[in-house]
Amino acid sequence: MTAIFGVLADAKSSEQQAMLEALGSGSESWPHERIGQWNDQRFAVGIQARSNTPGFERDGQPLVCHDTGQVLVCDARLDNRDELAGRLGLDPSRSSLPDSRLILEAFRRWGLDAPGHLRGDYVLALWDPRDRRLALVRDPLGVRQLYWFKSGARLAFASSLQGLLALDWAPRLLDEVWLAGTLQRSLLSEEPWRTPVASVRRLRQGTCLVCERGGEPRQSHFWTPDLSIRRESDQAFEEEFRELFRRSVRARLRSAFPVASTLSGDLDSSAVSTVAASQADADQLPIRTVTARFPTQAEPASGTEQSRLVADVNRRQSLSPLTVNVDELSPLFFERELQDALAAPSFSPDSSIDWALCRACADAGCRTLLTGVGGETTISHGFGALPSYFRTLRWLALWREVRALQQRHPSFAVPAQRILWGAVLRPQLNAWFPTAFVRWRATRYRQGGGWFPAQMLAPELARRIRFSERRVEALLPRDRDELSWFGLDPVVFAAQTHDSVASSHGIEVRHPFLDQDLIEFCLRLPHDQRLRDGWTRWILRSSLSAELPDSVRQGFGNKAHGTNGRIRLSSPSGAEELTRRLKPLPEELRPFLDQASVSLYLQRLLTAPPDRGSEAAYAAVHSVGALAEWLQRNPLKLSW
Repeated sequence: MTAIFGVLADAKSSEQQAMLEALGSGSESWPHERIGQWNDQRFAVGIQARSNTPGFERDGQPLVCHDTGQVLVCDARLDNRDELAGRLGLDPSRSSLPDSRLILEAFRRWGLDAPGHLRGDYVLALWDPRDRRLALVRDPLGVRQLYWFKSGARLAFASSLQGLLALDWAPRLLDEVWLAGTLQRSLLSEEPWRTPVASVRRLRQGTCLVCERGGEPRQSHFWTPDLSIRRESDQAFEEEFRELFRRSVRARLRSAFPVASTLSGDLDSSAVSTVAASQADADQLPIRTVTARFPTQAEPASGTEQSRLVADVNRRQSLSPLTVNVDELSPLFFERELQDALAAPSFSPDSSIDWALCRACADAGCRTLLTGVGGETTISHGFGALPSYFRTLRWLALWREVRALQQRHPSFAVPAQRILWGAVLRPQLNAWFPTAFVRWRATRYRQGGGWFPAQMLAPELARRIRFSERRVEALLPRDRDELSWFGLDPVVFAAQTHDSVASSHGIEVRHPFLDQDLIEFCLRLPHDQRLRDGWTRWILRSSLSAELPDSVRQGFGNKAHGTNGRIRLSSPSGAEELTRRLKPLPEELRPFLDQASVSLYLQRLLTAPPDRGSEAAYAAVHSVGALAEWLQRNPLKLSW
């Protein structure tokens, strides 16, 4: 795990040193064992590194290529090391090279085409003094993060947003579109590069940014998934999925320290944990499963049999469990620590639980944490099959799936006409009449529907940022394959949050479902491999039938986290804190939000039964409360 930072600027050595110190201050609290710096009169770069993968002792970053003079820093874990070494023609005796050395060799061979040959999680910066060219690269799935901004002829970058803001020439202007996007996440899915600070950008996943001779940066995308569909037998699909998933998990087990895996009893985390146990090397310590437990929460309130499911997985694979009691954790716990880690408000109500789990893993000596993040999106629940069957006149197949969903899936235990409207006709109308349908939805929401962000934004802010137009653009439909790929953007945000929280504890978080080869394969899956006989994510259930307990394979999720958050926010202490923050709104939020709407949703949250409260009210109140606390601690200038 490595924090990287640097600056492209003609400056004296002492000035460059001061800038590096400022940039490094943002990640200085991350556990690290080694620092390194390099500079010439035009470019300076630094790292703060902690060992995790084998070969760390030979990773002497910043690396300098003696032939070309190129300088590389990276935070990387490569999954195709053997394949890459073969393409580069490296001697087998050099197969123990650290990942950074392989990356430098790749750039030496292929230049700016090198990222297309890399597989894994990484961000990197490569300085080429021959052309005075800086390249910043982020992997296609965006598990690692990199921020940057340019001012005049100077460009700075860092793994931590706080590091950039420590520069005395950094901008301090609030990005109002980002603020609106914190309440309406589809805006940030369309523009994921936005940060709280205007002009400071998050490098988008799958992007190579190049700045030459102080000119304007240009960005290009270097990976587009192959979406061509291959019709194969069920057995062939299952075998290929099983092999790709096992390979993805195995690649993420490479560590010189104990490995942990989150386990909530749901399908995704259980699949990762069980396959990790079967793929671990013989000399590797047992995989630790780490579980957030809610011991005092009543079974009906949690809506889950989590303890039984977790026990089934641990017992089946002889895993070593690590349990963290979290049901007393409010979403407001660890708030300041999370703000410092994210350099932004913590909008996920589960972030306090993630913080507690990472702390427990660190205390247990683990430096790698596997998660099930991305499982639902990578494979998809398969509900797109329903409008497809309707559109192609396969109405008998459609009716069979609707009936099967009613019988199996808790969320579909409703009259068939509701399923036909919500899961079949409405998506199809959206596809047939996209602009008209989206505008109708927008009008309905503005008139008082359940969609909280449109109601809470101040009218002046909505006009300034063209909120209605942006929202229509975000809601316009995509075709089946593009929709599947587009759906990964929210997962990238979740992965970014996990990365920031874990880095603060010296832990590298790895997500086996966020694997390029696995995602490409899943994007090509036909509908009946995603949804079959009422079973969502069919291919995962069928291909891992030998590894997963039946109790998990036949389950449909875990609602304990969200329920616990609502209970804690609705408690007397939670209600008191939220009321203090939001009635009245703090001065910093008044230009952006409507007080009456905020008060309405606060009242809805506090008066509803905690275990059945409105998800919209819960999300709205928590987000606004987090935003209020953060802006008071981190005042930013306004654009007007």
